[in-house]
Amino acid sequence: TTSSKDQNKNMLLLHRKPKKSYQKGEMKNRYESERPRTGIARTAEPRVGGLGTYSTTAPEYEFVSTRSITLTLLQPYGDPDFMGLTGLQVLEGSEARPVSLTVEDLSASPRDLSVLGYETDHRTLDKLVDGVQVTSDDHHMWLVPFTPGRTHTLSIDLGTQRDVTALRVWNYNKSSEDCDRGVARILIELDDSKGGKDDKSRSQVVSLRRAPGHALFDFGQIVPFAMSSEAKENTSGVADLRLPLKGFTRQPVRQDYEAPFHPIGMYLRLVLHGSWGDPYYIGLDRIEVVGCHGKPLKGWRASAAPYSLNVIGIKDSREPANLTKGEEEGVGGGWLAPLAASIGPEELPPSGENEVYPLFDTPTPIAGIRFWNYHKTPHRICEWGPALG
Repeated sequence: TTSSKDQNKNMLLLHRKPKKSYQKGEMKNRYESERPRTGIARTAEPRVGGLGTYSTTAPEYEFVSTRSITLTLLQPYGDPDFMGLTGLQVLEGSEARPVSLTVEDLSASPRDLSVLGYETDHRTLDKLVDGVQVTSDDHHMWLVPFTPGRTHTLSIDLGTQRDVTALRVWNYNKSSEDCDRGVARILIELDDSKGGKDDKSRSQVVSLRRAPGHALFDFGQIVPFAMSSEAKENTSGVADLRLPLKGFTRQPVRQDYEAPFHPIGMYLRLVLHGSWGDPYYIGLDRIEVVGCHGKPLKGWRASAAPYSLNVIGIKDSREPANLTKGEEEGVGGGWLAPLAASIGPEELPPSGENEVYPLFDTPTPIAGIRFWNYHKTPHRICEWGPALG
């Protein structure tokens, strides 16, 4: 006789699909042959996105006429001995076109690691303008020794007087740990003169965003020579949130936790832990980041890893840029990507999970986040966790 336990086991075996053997390299993962097709909004125009490249047109930025730009690298993100960058561009004109630069247009002190005797180290000054910015290969990065108390400068000679608007910077991005060698703050000085008697120079200290430690999206940062109106609106009122240094309360509030002020950062990392049951896809309709005054922030951009359905060869317009569109702009189709568990590790960030990144070009106070989950199916994002950098 057969026990009821054995009968149940046999029934499960009958309903189980036979295993298929695959040759090496035939498939990236076990879901690929079973992955269902996904629909696309009829109003959306199919297109293939890259690694999150974005428009740098910035008509609200102030033009500055200059021939030379000097950057003083003030401190790294945490490494006590080294700091560096992956890439650098100077943008000019209303269309924010990159100025053509070569290593002859650059000078630095210290120039590279040769000052320490490492004559054959490949992380030299020319890598800043070699055209490869979205990478985690340090053969396309620049690195110098960091000595506290000494001056570390990078100078750019534009050759002629040019109307420039901003820098675009890619921070040091070799790995998650080596991102501590990225530059945290820089002093920008540019000659705003045209030869007249009112000649003057401009200077400002700005913060650079820490690199992600992988190259699954374009992590470049726009650093305008004059703050845009949107950036001023996003950061206005930060000083008003500070407590006065003097004064006391007669009846102190008794609580077992500290109520912090609104945290300030330059990027959010939203780790998506899983869906409500869909084994193939995960998505969102929209994200709204709320500032310290309770209003939605403007002028930020979104990216993701994996970036979109394009990473598995599906031409689709549901990309991270749609997440920033407000109600007045329409839903825009939302964002959709393959679930991390259904693709190979080479397409995933170090966490091994899907991640979405709201990116800011200036330090911005964050009060909250609003989500619109993917509306075309109930099986999208279930659990997620935020981090602010």
